[in-house]
Formats: sequence, C-alpha cells, structure tokens
Amino acid sequence: MTRPPIYIAAPYPLKDEALLLRRSLLVAGHPVVSRWLDEQDENSARTARLCLDDVDAAAIVVALNPPQWANSGTGGRHVELGYALAKGKRVVVIGARTNVFHFHLDIEHADTVAAALKLVGEPS
Repeated sequence: MTRPPIYIAAPYPLKDEALLLRRSLLVAGHPVVSRWLDEQDENSARTARLCLDDVDAAAIVVALNPPQWANSGTGGRHVELGYALAKGKRVVVIGARTNVFHFHLDIEHADTVAAALKLVGEPS
C-alpha cells in the first residue's frame, strides 16, 4: 500500500523536533516532502517557494504546534496550514489549538507525535 506524502510544518527553531517527526514518518512508510528541513536559510524567497511547492505535493500537512509556541515564532507554519486548508489538504495539528483556524472542522488534532502517526495511518 502506498502511503500519502506528508508535509511537516513547524517553527524553524523546532527543526530538530521536525527532523525526528520526519524520521518517524519515514519509518512508518510515509514519504515526507518537507525540503525546508534540509535548507540552511530559513528566510529566503527560495525556501518560501519550496515550502508552498511541497505543500502542493503533499496529501497531508502535519503541523507541530506545542503549547509553549502559542504566541511565538514568525508564523510560517500558520501560513502553510492556511494554504493547505485552501488547497483542500488533510491537516493534522500536533499540540495546542492556538488560533481560530485550529478549531476549523477540517483540522484533526493530536496531543502527541504517536497519536498523530496513528491518525495519518488512517484514511480521513
């Protein structure tokens, strides 16, 4: 069975956690299309284009949103989440609901990475 490609959205300072999530998803057989994880420059036009192209290539967007990041970061993960919603992508948020769109009926929630892995292993 072919697994759907996944894009990981996360605050850049949580890149190490996003890399761990990528490893877990790959072990579970999911292709991960988040090229930003391999970029050195978080703030460039090239990286912005890569991110949107990768969201387009994904079937599922998984966003890391730990409670301590409720009012932190530059908001890139929220742009990616909104873009994914507009494109009709399946969206899973790991962590807290920290803005109005996290309450959108089409967004699934998981408290932990393990719970998110279970969710993405199931059809929506």
